[in-house]
Amino acid sequence: MGKIPYMEATAGIENIFQVLRIDYVRRLTYAKELTKWGKNGIRLSLRLSF
Repeated sequence: MGKIPYMEATAGIENIFQVLRIDYVRRLTYAKELTKWGKNGIRLSLRLSF
C-alpha cells in the first residue's frame, strides 16, 4: 500500500439475540487509491459461548 498507516472507524451494536454483533465500518485512509471498494461497509460477527 504505502507509508500511510491503514485506519478505519467503527461503530457497532453488540449482544443482539445474545450472539450477533453488527458494525458500521468507515475507511479513513487509502479511500482514493482503492476505487474498487467503497469507503463504507457493514461487518457482521457471531459469538457463540457454551
